[in-house]
Amino acid sequence: MSKNYFNTSLQIAITAQREEIIHSEKHTPNATKGKQWVNNITSLIRIFAKLETKLSSTIISMLGEDVHRGNTMLAVNAAVMVIVLLLAPSTICLVHRMISDIQVFAGRLRDMSEDLTKEKKRAEILLYQMLPKSVADKLKSRLIVETETFDEVTIYFSDVVGITTISAAISPLQVVTMLNSLYPTFDESIDKFDVYKVETISEFEANGF
Repeated sequence: MSKNYFNTSLQIAITAQREEIIHSEKHTPNATKGKQWVNNITSLIRIFAKLETKLSSTIISMLGEDVHRGNTMLAVNAAVMVIVLLLAPSTICLVHRMISDIQVFAGRLRDMSEDLTKEKKRAEILLYQMLPKSVADKLKSRLIVETETFDEVTIYFSDVVGITTISAAISPLQVVTMLNSLYPTFDESIDKFDVYKVETISEFEANGF
C-alpha cells in the first residue's frame, strides 16, 4: 500500500483536489475536474482491492498450510493412538493430551477463519465509506464504473452550531459522547432517502482530536 500510494503522484493529486474542494468558494461545476476526481478515487479503490486480494490470498495460503499440517498431524496421531491402545493401555493419558491438542488446533483454525471474515467486512465498510454502495459493488466485481452526469443535484451541508464554544466548556470525553449520540440520528434520517453522505473533518476537529 505504501509503495503504491504514499508519496506518489496519485496521493499528491487526491490531496490537492481534496484541499481544493474543502476550501473552494461557490463556482461553476467543472466536468473535467469531476472526472479527474472520479478517476483518481477509482485508482485508489483499485489499490485497496488489490491489497485486499493479496491479504486474502496470504491468509488463505497460511490456512491451507495449517490445514495440511493439521491433517498430517491428525494421521500421525491416529496411528500412534492405535499403537498405544494395542501395546500400552497405560498411555491413555497421552492419548487424551493429543486429543486436546487437536481440539486446540481446530479452535485456532476457526479463529483464523473468523478473523478473515472480520477483515473482509472491515474492507467493505471502508469502501462504502469512500464511495456510494453501487459504485463500490461494481469495483469489487471488477466491473467498469461509468461516469454519471446529473442535470440537477441537491447538496445539504450540516454543521454543529457553536461546536467550538461547546467543546471549550466540556471535557474531551463529553465531546466524543455528544458526537456519538448525534451521528446515529443523522444516519437514521439519511437511510430513509436515496442519498450519499460525505464526511469531512474541520480544522477544529483536526487540532482538537
